[in-house]
Amino acid sequence: MVSSNINYMSETINDFRNFLNPNRKIITFSPQKSLEEVLTILDAQLKCNEVIYSLVSDCNLDFCGVENEFKQVMFILINNAIDAIKLKIQENIIKKGEISIKLSCLDDKGILEISDNGGGIDDKIIESIFDPYVTTKSQSHSHGMGIGLYIAKNIIESRMKGSLSVENIQAGSCFRIYLALK
Repeated sequence: MVSSNINYMSETINDFRNFLNPNRKIITFSPQKSLEEVLTILDAQLKCNEVIYSLVSDCNLDFCGVENEFKQVMFILINNAIDAIKLKIQENIIKKGEISIKLSCLDDKGILEISDNGGGIDDKIIESIFDPYVTTKSQSHSHGMGIGLYIAKNIIESRMKGSLSVENIQAGSCFRIYLALK
């Protein structure tokens, strides 16, 4: 477990170093396998914060891109969900956190949905949530810089030629990614 975290951090440092490199290694990869690896690394954090998760795939799909950049997007989205859930648990609004991750196919697109029960995003900022320096984190609880979702959107839309959107759902929020299937 520790060695996989260290390896991931080392790869992340290299990814940031190579982020502007036009000769990035673009490969075909399984988003389910990538998500399983991310969830393994985040497992202790999920358990510590009383968050259960599910990962469901309705189809066999592969994406094309830089796999570690995709994993970075997954870390950003799942960590944001954990932060929102943790706050709702501290406020005694919910007892346990839930994150649902679903992979599905529609025509020539792969769809990835990450939903949570963390209370959703304030309607005043939901339209600008992907802008740099916009944060949902209250100053009293965390010091979010507001660049995570901006980076996630940049990776999905500029680098992987897909789309990333968000909407509030009954108990929280749902981030939806559309990417072309390989």
